[in-house]
Amino acid sequence: MLVCAVSNIGEFMALPAVRAMLLLSGDVEENPGRINEELEQELVKALRCLPQIREAQDKLMKQLEKLETGQQELKEKLQTLDCKLERLEGDLPTASSSEDKTELSTQHSQLVDSMRNALLIQDDIENRSRRNNLLFFGLSDGGKETWDESEKKVIDLCAEKSRVTVSSSAIEHAHRIGKVGGEKPRPVILKFVFFKDKQRVISDASKLKGTDFSIGEGYSKIAHQQRQKLLEYGKQTDVKVTIKYSRGRMEAKIGSKSFVYDSASDSVKVCAQ
Repeated sequence: MLVCAVSNIGEFMALPAVRAMLLLSGDVEENPGRINEELEQELVKALRCLPQIREAQDKLMKQLEKLETGQQELKEKLQTLDCKLERLEGDLPTASSSEDKTELSTQHSQLVDSMRNALLIQDDIENRSRRNNLLFFGLSDGGKETWDESEKKVIDLCAEKSRVTVSSSAIEHAHRIGKVGGEKPRPVILKFVFFKDKQRVISDASKLKGTDFSIGEGYSKIAHQQRQKLLEYGKQTDVKVTIKYSRGRMEAKIGSKSFVYDSASDSVKVCAQ
């Protein structure tokens, strides 16, 4: 019924008499009477956005289904690799010849590399699912806070401090994470409906410098570790460092070159072109 209403919104708004009667009718609490022209325009604008929001949500649901399938496949693969590693580690001490030991050692190294790659793929899947997420730090925390209250605090922060307008319709959900009662207020994690809205907010995060508030991107622990290593490396230079998530990993742009963190060697390396 809602889809029909949205698709015929042009015809509905072309009937002033019907529209006026509907605006003036109904329960007093739910429909207090005639609304002003500005609010009416906002309602019409929101209704027109509904198909786009619904399409975006359907797209997100399909992506989540793919991510869940991929995670399950990776989990099964990791379990298989883990079993193989256990068998190899058990065979190494009892190997009868140096050739056998060399072969088993090679297989062991290959399995370790396979597990590392599988974990990186799993981490990339996790980060893709968090693509539209942002973390907001420093917002007052009363302990018992509804999702709507968390959402409003973020909207107010963006409007007052960053001078960025964020509408409620652009937000999929917002809630606190972490334990209640800590020394600092729990951060609010917010998921945007559209990636562009998330980018618009994070691009103005620098306006919060010097305040008690900050904004961060909600990536995985591995991605945050990569980012920290790249920041530490960048501090050793006098060149501006720009870090972004790309191709399943964090990359730092330092001067004309791009760098990545290699966990196997625990070092920062130049990106292969």
